[in-house]
Order: sequence, then C-alpha cells, then structure tokens
Amino acid sequence: MFENKIVFRALPEFIKWNSDVKPEPVSMNVPEWYKKLEHKLGAFTVKGCLPFMDSLTTGYVIKTAQDYYVSMKPNENPENDNDKWEYKIQTGFSMAPPFMQTQANYLSDRFFKFENPWFIETPKGYSCLFLPLLNNNDDRFEVLPGIVDTDMHSHRVQLPSVFNGWKYKNGYEGTIKKGTPFVQVFPFKRDKWKMEVKPISKKE
Repeated sequence: MFENKIVFRALPEFIKWNSDVKPEPVSMNVPEWYKKLEHKLGAFTVKGCLPFMDSLTTGYVIKTAQDYYVSMKPNENPENDNDKWEYKIQTGFSMAPPFMQTQANYLSDRFFKFENPWFIETPKGYSCLFLPLLNNNDDRFEVLPGIVDTDMHSHRVQLPSVFNGWKYKNGYEGTIKKGTPFVQVFPFKRDKWKMEVKPISKKE
C-alpha cells in the first residue's frame, strides 16, 4: 500500500534514552485549540478550510531532544542595529554522556541551530522540505525553511533557526522544553515542470 518510506535514524543509545521524542507524523500533533473549534452554519471557522487542515496533518515533525534555557535581553550599549540584543542558550544535558550532549550552535547574532540527532533517508529522487510548523509554530523561535536532497545527503540535517525574542518588549527568558516540536518535514519527489500562463473564459 505504501510504496515510499522516509526513515529517521539515530544512535541506538539516543533512541533508548529519548523514546518519547522520536519523529512522528505531524497529524499526531494537531493543536488542542484546533480540535476545540466548531464550524457550523453562521459560525464559520478555519476548521472548515481543508487546506488549513491539510497543513496540520501532512508531513512529519521533529522535536527538541532536551531542554534549552534561552535568554534574550536588550543590549545596554549596542554598537549598531545588529547588536541590539544579548543572547544566551544553555542545554539541559551538560552533565550527560557524550551522545546526549546535543547543543544549540550559534551561527551569528540571533541565528542558531538546534542539534538534530536524526539522519533522514528518502527513496531515490525524493527530497525533504523543512519548514516551521505550519499554522502551529512556536512563537519564540522558528526554523529557516530549506530543502535537502535526503536521498543523497549522508549527514544529519542541521536546521538554522532564529530567536523571536524581539517580539517581546523586554526580550525573552525561559526554557524551550524537551519534546517541543520545532520543524515540519515534507518528503517530495523531484520532478521537472513546464509552466504556462493562460486565460480562462467567464464560462469556464
């Protein structure tokens, strides 16, 4: 019935100690607020919109493998517009065995990467699109969208992300808990397409 398969692989030690944060179909993470919505005549909601529902039920989700303590505060003496914030991120497993010491690696300024322990494999000709969770993203951060040819990429996919602490007046300080969904994965077949622009009649 299912001809194609996406495979998520990690070290056996990691899978053993993190059985509660394995990748899973995003349909298993439909938000409660959506489940509680009612859609009826005279009271329409997004629950009656099939494209919206499809965005919450298509693809797979990867979750954070540990707690991340995050601090983002205004810089009292900024040198320029890119130096307005001070960032700090601390992982929850600093005293854990090496295979559990995943990190959040800084790229620059407020950009960083959650350490992703999963190798992702797809059939030949298939890639993966990585996005923030559609219509259900965490307000504090978001993954930068990207496409990886996971049929050929032999390394773990590390995902650049950005802090959204600037959305808060005085920055943000708190913990991104283990098991927080942080990226939605869409496997797709690489095909070549032609494009046309054509008129449509009123009758059509």
